[in-house]
Amino acid sequence: MKERIKIQDTTLIGNWDEVQDYELSKVTKKDTDTQKLNGLVIRGYETKFSKVNENGERYEPGCLDEFIQSYFIDNGLNMVVDVQHGWSVDDQVGRVVYLETNTVGFYFVAYIPRTVARYEQIKSLLQEGILQGFSKCGWASDWEWERGRDGEDVFVVKKMDIVSVSLVTSPANAIAFEGVGETIQNRLEYRNRVKDEADKKRKSILKSNQKTNQL
Repeated sequence: MKERIKIQDTTLIGNWDEVQDYELSKVTKKDTDTQKLNGLVIRGYETKFSKVNENGERYEPGCLDEFIQSYFIDNGLNMVVDVQHGWSVDDQVGRVVYLETNTVGFYFVAYIPRTVARYEQIKSLLQEGILQGFSKCGWASDWEWERGRDGEDVFVVKKMDIVSVSLVTSPANAIAFEGVGETIQNRLEYRNRVKDEADKKRKSILKSNQKTNQL
């Protein structure tokens, strides 16, 4: 059995807005989500797939699938958002309201309610560009080493669990939100866009074969 390896990765916040009486359905596109949001809505990518980051790590596209299925879907738990990987009560400031994996990486929307004690501080730090990244901390339970093109060893993460998602000051692996070139479909339920596209392609091939057989 492989040893669990602690890993931490950081990417740039995409954008954020301060909202008041903003219905959650406007984020999730689900009419049943009638909760009113009052606070900060922050969007961005946390993990980038397939490329080696500044820490010498590369994440495989399916590395989070089992964790997301178990944590979010099967158990219906919230992923808490903290500040600078802090563990005190005051450091726990919000939750993730939407997430998906796609061809770029792990994308999510975080919500910071106006009622949390550090709200004005967090807002100010975002405005001033001091808090500028999303970071995850977790454990790789399946991994391997490979030799990179430049001769350096690369730590390949094949399966992992996330312990925390944080707002941080120093993103080591910046990816511009505007430069992603991928349309985000905001829905509360988890989506695996890569799998969706593969299923769509298979259905198209089956439909084409059925038409051919009917001729």
